[in-house]
Amino acid sequence: MSFELSTLGIPLVAVGIAAVIGIVLALAAPQAGPHIRKRARSVALVFAVIAVVALTGSYAASRAQGQLPHRSILAQRDSSTATPTPRLIILETPALPPPSPAPAPTATFTVAPPTATPTGTSSPTATVTPSPTATASPTITPTSTPDKPRVVAGANVNLRSGPGLAYPVVATLRAGQEADILARNAAGDWWQLAWTGGKLVWVAAAVVRSLGPVNTVALAENIPPPPPTPTPRPTTPPTPSGPDFKLVSVRLWDAIENGGSFNGPVFNCGFGRVLRVFVIDAAGNRLNGVTVKSATIPYEEEVTGGKGPGLAEFVLGEAKEVYILRDADGREVTSDRSRGVTTMVYDMPVELLINGGYCKDATDCASFVAQCGCCHHYSWDVTFQRAY
Repeated sequence: MSFELSTLGIPLVAVGIAAVIGIVLALAAPQAGPHIRKRARSVALVFAVIAVVALTGSYAASRAQGQLPHRSILAQRDSSTATPTPRLIILETPALPPPSPAPAPTATFTVAPPTATPTGTSSPTATVTPSPTATASPTITPTSTPDKPRVVAGANVNLRSGPGLAYPVVATLRAGQEADILARNAAGDWWQLAWTGGKLVWVAAAVVRSLGPVNTVALAENIPPPPPTPTPRPTTPPTPSGPDFKLVSVRLWDAIENGGSFNGPVFNCGFGRVLRVFVIDAAGNRLNGVTVKSATIPYEEEVTGGKGPGLAEFVLGEAKEVYILRDADGREVTSDRSRGVTTMVYDMPVELLINGGYCKDATDCASFVAQCGCCHHYSWDVTFQRAY
């Protein structure tokens, strides 16, 4: 009995208190207004709920501690107690303990990876895929046998009929093209190749890349001799169309150059009467050692270089013709002659006198010539040029 009072006493007391408060409120309620009665019912309901909650909590605590009274004891209470309580009917329901969860089987099924098996199955497919590629590789092998000596051109190179630049070019090995080596020359710097149509051609080893066992290449037989070098034709100087020395210029010295001067409008003649002869070669360079001869009395000869480079001088009397007699090597030559070189004013063209400053115009020159102006005092330059 001590067990029941300790376990169920508190809830029973709460129920009793709730009942008493409810009865008191109910007796006082009829004498109050509707509002008071409504509040009395609410208070009674609150205490009833508190009693039920307390009773339920006490029952749960007894279950947790294993102190729930046996059915036989409850039956004895029922027989000995005059007033039965509804809570005994509620206590008959707990019989079976709650089933314990079994998480182990769930963990076992979730671990199994069914997708791993297809992944492993696909790996043989990846292994089989490269097989056709490996089988196709022999088709890329070049036509030449790998163990056969050959050459390949990095750029277009000449193929010749023999081992040397003296042989003519007969074909071209294109860039990237290969050819088999048949033989070599004695120096080993030229390869004999097999060419289309059964021809034998040669290529310089320095302009191609050698492949294969080139150290096994044998010395070529019956190497053709190089073609003969054409003998150069002797170069002979062209035969001049005219004389060996041509007269290329004749110039009258002007009035001042010949020593003359002006005193106002009056001209004073100079006293020069020199013939200078210049001799040049075909390139315009002055020549020394060339003999110049006078064709008029006293027929003297002068050699260029005595008065200056390529220069010979003569003293003029009245008129003089000169020409080139011998070249610097002593060989006699043909030459033009210097005509019109004179000191007589009436034998000179009016244009020369005007250009030389001896007179101003044709009228002035006519008066100048009539007076034999500066007679016997004129100087000239003539130039001869060698034609070869």
